[in-house]
Amino acid sequence: MDVLDASLELLPEPGAASQARRWAGSLLHPLVGGDTTDTVELVLTELVQNAVLHAGTPMTLALAQDEDGVCVSVADGSAVLPSSGLTDAEAMSGRGLLMVAAVATTWGAEQRPGGKVVWACVPEATEDTGHGTSEDGDGPGDDADVDPEELLARWSDGARTPLQLSDREPLVVTGLPVATMLAVKTHNDDVFRELTLCAMEQHEPGEGPAAEVTRLARRAREVLASFADGRQQVRDQVLAAVRAGATSFDLTLAVDDRAVGVLDDYLAILEEADGWAERGLLLSEPPADEVLAVRRRYLTSLLAQLHDR
Repeated sequence: MDVLDASLELLPEPGAASQARRWAGSLLHPLVGGDTTDTVELVLTELVQNAVLHAGTPMTLALAQDEDGVCVSVADGSAVLPSSGLTDAEAMSGRGLLMVAAVATTWGAEQRPGGKVVWACVPEATEDTGHGTSEDGDGPGDDADVDPEELLARWSDGARTPLQLSDREPLVVTGLPVATMLAVKTHNDDVFRELTLCAMEQHEPGEGPAAEVTRLARRAREVLASFADGRQQVRDQVLAAVRAGATSFDLTLAVDDRAVGVLDDYLAILEEADGWAERGLLLSEPPADEVLAVRRRYLTSLLAQLHDR
């Protein structure tokens, strides 16, 4: 019999993930301790943020704890499952669901009348290692039957936006370090994910630093919609280089001349976000020096080539 069986109704608001974490933490910490609670909060954050970003409907959270661990689920009003629901202009890297697969013993998503439910089960942490184990003694996620390569492939639907359709010679940036470019993409995605949530605020921003962050977030949302295909091209090439075990790679980008303004805005938004992060007005951390240098190198090189056409 379940030790815990609770549910919570949430609206698709920017603070939904924080509300979910507080709710889960208050219920779980006395029962399973800090390590398991932290893992569940992490999983729940990803599931709720995805529901806010990609479903945009009220959601129902469920939390159950028994002798095998803790299971969480998020039901929303969108019938689009995560594998195809992360292909729109505001989609981030997909890193979140891969993380869920890594820490959960099992997870999944299924359509239900009026929408879908996404769920994950987290094992209770053991005292000696601080990590959960599945029934056969393997680590979390080993029996989840998740193929990250297949999942990432399904998240990229090959859609191209008019801005990026071009017969022009592609732009090329040579000798980019794979590990640092992966860190660049991860940081950029984290920043744009946070800004996307900020942009969902419905009220007028007003004045002051918080209002400036909101205005920046709304600009970021427009850029994401305009440059979805360009970001996907970069992401695909970085992931291909990681899978190949390369230490460096040459980035090619197929865009038409109208990408000048979009790329310029993309870089400006990231650099402005760095300033807000340094002031503590974003949850995202400022980029490390190496990440910042490589980000500036590849984006300014792309812009210079566009201006020289």
